[in-house]
Amino acid sequence: MTYIRCILCLILCLCLCVSEASALVWPQMPTANESRLIFYIDSVNLVLDQLKGDQINSVFECYDSFASLGVTAVSDADSCEQVEVIVQMSRGSIDYLQLEVSDFSNFATLCAALTSVAAGDSANARNYLKEPEAYVKRVQKSPQTSFEDTVIYDRGDQARTYYTYEPDAYGDGRNCLIMTLIFPRDSAVNEGALHTPEPTRVPESELDGTDDEGDYTPYDEGIHFEVFVTPTPEPDSAAGDELFFW
Repeated sequence: MTYIRCILCLILCLCLCVSEASALVWPQMPTANESRLIFYIDSVNLVLDQLKGDQINSVFECYDSFASLGVTAVSDADSCEQVEVIVQMSRGSIDYLQLEVSDFSNFATLCAALTSVAAGDSANARNYLKEPEAYVKRVQKSPQTSFEDTVIYDRGDQARTYYTYEPDAYGDGRNCLIMTLIFPRDSAVNEGALHTPEPTRVPESELDGTDDEGDYTPYDEGIHFEVFVTPTPEPDSAAGDELFFW
């Protein structure tokens, strides 16, 4: 029994170590841009899990307008393992990202997850596999032939993807396949998912009708009647004399 308990404790410790090593470490007080990115990557990883692909599990750098992420092994979580995602952000949204890989085995699933979530169509993520799979086959067929799409960075109504291939891009023998993903202006990630409407301010009025604190009904263009409960003194009364000749 003691032996079994030791084995179970060892397995639990290993699971905890794996979980901590592969967990994404984000800024403790994220900005609006970083919050969008956190929500987006969490959604992408859910899709990658459904597609049986390797999840994005490392944050190399994360700033208000720029982030560098990757897929790393648990044993080497400080260095990019042939997969890097560079993200550009501004004005509380994600503008575009670049996925760069030198191991093409996970390229199509990463592209499908990243693109389907950006397009607000994660339920149909498998439909986004065909295009990147075709580019992987193109590279494998002619590994020494480079190509490069002309990227248009202006955001439109739909998500757009562009592809680039560079043999021995860094002079270290690695061939790099790159997808550039332009986010749509009305992306669910950017516009709706984390948007909290500002509370509507109800103006209050003071007794004199100004827009300050108080409980007086605002001026209504003179269409109301004011009723006074104190009777107006007669002109020929003593009160009237006092009223007119004070």
